Amino acid sequence: MKISPHCLVSLFTIILLSGFASSLHISLDAFVSVSHPATSRALLRAKKPCKEDFASKDYTILTSRCKGPKYQAKACCSAFKDFACPYAEIISDETTLCAAEMFCYIQLYGRYPLGIFANMCKEGKEGLDCTNVKATSASSRA
Repeated sequence: MKISPHCLVSLFTIILLSGFASSLHISLDAFVSVSHPATSRALLRAKKPCKEDFASKDYTILTSRCKGPKYQAKACCSAFKDFACPYAEIISDETTLCAAEMFCYIQLYGRYPLGIFANMCKEGKEGLDCTNVKATSASSRA
């Protein structure tokens, strides 16, 4: 699988994600490292390619509900969770490029400001809770 050239610029920044908490949560630490890439140690570790093809995913669940210029936190965070939570397990694997690729394509297709989800979407110490979202969204995705 080849990554779109448009993603390469964003991919460098997003590769600096430090990782995710668990398969049922999307860690806030990962979002923070996008905003503060110099503090990440992810560059010191080689990452494996992602087996999930994020280039071919349907991003309309996110782009149709999270719209600017005045991004509404409730709508955007709900849409982000609906999109990302079915993939929480694979994007939580910090040994792969899955999270970086997913964020790259979200940025590409949604043209969102960098850090928008990190700044708006916060739910406790473990990050975004995917417990209830995962069951409903995963069953509706192919």
